[in-house]
Amino acid sequence: MDLDVLKSFRRIVALGSLSKAASELGISQPALTRQIKRLEHALKTELLVRNSRGVQLTEIGEFLLSRAGPLLDQAELMGEELSARLGSLSGDVAICMPASMHRSVTAPLLSDIRRDMPGVRLRVIDGFEAVVHHQLREGNVDIGVLVHDTERVIDGVDQSPLAREPLQLVGKRSAFPSDTRFKVKDLCDKEFVLPGAGNHVRQQIEELFRRQGRAVRVAIEVDSIQLVNDLIADGALFSIAPQSAVAMFRGEGIAAWPIAGAFISWALCIRQRRQQSPLVREISARLRSYVLRSPRVRITG
Repeated sequence: MDLDVLKSFRRIVALGSLSKAASELGISQPALTRQIKRLEHALKTELLVRNSRGVQLTEIGEFLLSRAGPLLDQAELMGEELSARLGSLSGDVAICMPASMHRSVTAPLLSDIRRDMPGVRLRVIDGFEAVVHHQLREGNVDIGVLVHDTERVIDGVDQSPLAREPLQLVGKRSAFPSDTRFKVKDLCDKEFVLPGAGNHVRQQIEELFRRQGRAVRVAIEVDSIQLVNDLIADGALFSIAPQSAVAMFRGEGIAAWPIAGAFISWALCIRQRRQQSPLVREISARLRSYVLRSPRVRITG
């Protein structure tokens, strides 16, 4: 049985879509469909049912996936271990990072990997915290960085404390002198642009206000740094963001001010089935190093 076809089959199931899997695997959808048809013909049974929402596993498809998964993991691990013994890491790694770390961590990390490990094929997603959580929960990525929450469990994912980062008030530069420092209680009368209520950064901000016996005044919920930037530029609204995200806000008219006692804690997340991978271990170590070397982030503990 062809391992590449089994790998394609697993990606189709993970993504729930032939078209998405074809795009990720770098082949045409008709070619991917033919691969699966040949596999079904060889096994003399249907593995996937196509419907308006994508694809769904048959009972035999579920059985094949349960057996193919460990086999593919072992084959991938063996390939990485062999390349490591030969002195050059190679293989595939999927990473999902918070958008706030785009400039301070993600971009330099990827440049580092590309320079030092040309045999590595990276798939990178960055977005708001909810995006990272979704990608980890669905098993689409090997490594991710999430808000550290000891009560949040993601099946098949190990989480370890990574770093502690200050939160800052972001708004129009002319709103306050540059040396202004705030306490949370000073912000209770301000109106904010913040991510949606399911976002863990947003939840941490709400908790800071609850400790003051107040509720944060959210004027608009926005899951886009660029749109937040545009909304706060006229001075009527503010935002609160991790310090590393401040570099993402554009324009000379935007500034940030520290908030006493306001921090966000991050966790490094690794899929359990990939923990033994030399490649995943190396990239995780580099990611941790970049985060802890960033002048915008404070080391945990």
